[in-house]
Amino acid sequence: MNAELLEYTLRLAVAQVLPLALAAVGAAVVTGVIAHRLGLHDPTLVLLARAAAVLALLAAGGPAWLAATTLWTGELWSQIAAVGQGRS
Repeated sequence: MNAELLEYTLRLAVAQVLPLALAAVGAAVVTGVIAHRLGLHDPTLVLLARAAAVLALLAAGGPAWLAATTLWTGELWSQIAAVGQGRS
């Protein structure tokens, strides 16, 4: 049971972070290609685009993501207490 719980929590953590990571990588790649074609070599443009993509994604789905994370954290804490008491 403990291995299943660990696998479940790891998968859920990755699933929650993955959209933000993909948005950041996608924005960095697209902006990097555009900047390279325009001959710009300043990394600030890529950093700003990556930050803007992550903030836009959080603005679009942030409340739902935060509610899901809060619910998941509450469930996880109750399971951790059960494991600490010798129940699994």
